[in-house]
Amino acid sequence: MANSIHEGRMTAMRWLILFVGVSGKDNAPVEARFRLPTDMRIDRLDGGILFDLNSPEAIVLEKIWRGCSQATSHPTQDTNHPNVEVGPLAEALQIIITHLERTIYAAKGRSLLHDTLIEPV
Repeated sequence: MANSIHEGRMTAMRWLILFVGVSGKDNAPVEARFRLPTDMRIDRLDGGILFDLNSPEAIVLEKIWRGCSQATSHPTQDTNHPNVEVGPLAEALQIIITHLERTIYAAKGRSLLHDTLIEPV
């Protein structure tokens, strides 16, 4: 069960990082591209702004995206992919939450944290 939970966390984190517009190439952040017309990215929403690929946080997100992509592609053990344990995933999640708050939630006068953790809708 713990392995399934961890796989789910990595898959969700990889999707969130792509959603804010970050993927990677040659161990560097690059803009996540649409593959299908039905693909969703933050810039398709009101107030949605792609993540700044020149920020130091983009490097963190790219590493987690790469690590999650490599770790969920096939079973791995003792490999050199970036660390995707709970601590690094939590750091990436905080970066994404902050970005969502500043962009799509602010555009609607809402708060992600308030809506999800403080006051039920």
